[in-house]
Amino acid sequence: MKILQIATGFPLGFPGGITNYVRSLAKSLKGFGESITILAAPGSKTEQNQEFAEIKEFSGVSSVFSLSTERDDKIKSAQILDLIDEHDVIHFHMGYGIPRSFYEKKIAKPYVVSLHDYGYICPRVFMMDKDGQLCSSRDLSKCRSCVGRLESINILRAGANRIGLKLPTIPSDATARRAQRMDKFLRNSARCLAVSSEVRRIFKSAIPDINCDVLHIGNDSAGPIPIRTSWMPDGRVRCIYLGTLNHDKGAEVFISLVEAVSHSRENFEFHFWGRGEEHYISRLRAMGAICHGAYKPHQLSEILKSADVGLVLPVWNDNGPQVLRNSST
Repeated sequence: MKILQIATGFPLGFPGGITNYVRSLAKSLKGFGESITILAAPGSKTEQNQEFAEIKEFSGVSSVFSLSTERDDKIKSAQILDLIDEHDVIHFHMGYGIPRSFYEKKIAKPYVVSLHDYGYICPRVFMMDKDGQLCSSRDLSKCRSCVGRLESINILRAGANRIGLKLPTIPSDATARRAQRMDKFLRNSARCLAVSSEVRRIFKSAIPDINCDVLHIGNDSAGPIPIRTSWMPDGRVRCIYLGTLNHDKGAEVFISLVEAVSHSRENFEFHFWGRGEEHYISRLRAMGAICHGAYKPHQLSEILKSADVGLVLPVWNDNGPQVLRNSST
């Protein structure tokens, strides 16, 4: 069987939960004798990745987490549809940068959609509004102002963020049009696969008639990690934060935690592995935390063996953190 996995937005080697899972799933399916193709962002074609899948690279019409919901490219849409026609089953993992007109076409082959995050019902992905407040359900009337006309212009949004300016709110109906396309896309899928019961609840509250089940997923990047029965030999407690350091992922919570034990710093050691906003990283370094920068998926096992406590601190309804969930557990 020829299976196409669609995971645009990030290169396949990016050490995130979704890309880790896509690689793990592709390797497993390859082991069962299936023919696997992965459509992913530029930079995915490496010798290691091509051992378990044919890699197709896709340069999207907008950047990851862009709020430009109306971007289109009919040629790129046709190219994706042609690729779909060459396969038997299609598995969507993320669709960042896929042109608008693609979602307006009928997909002739059966397809499933893994709901790793809330991107299909929330342009901001995290179900957090423009003021950083949690949204427990989709409210399209609120979306009109949350993703307004000015914020959908990438250059304006980037410039405003750089200088700390809050753009004036000019309501837009673009989010409602986007919702129509995405809702239809999810309704027409053979199955939506939510990675947690909370993700299923939120999607079903937005689109009650979608066919949606819960499928807890994982990956093999972390490898088998022995259970630690004592602290490190020097008696220090090593705490580790993995991933992206920003507001939604709990950067302020992490900083507050480091500050809270500053009086007992000789007993604790804090490590951050990943990418993050520089102002957060600078504050952590000033407080003595060790910031290692980006890591590769194959490093996960060794990173975890050197830690006593793992920190998972998102302030959004995290979809079900997948980076450290081992597929065998």
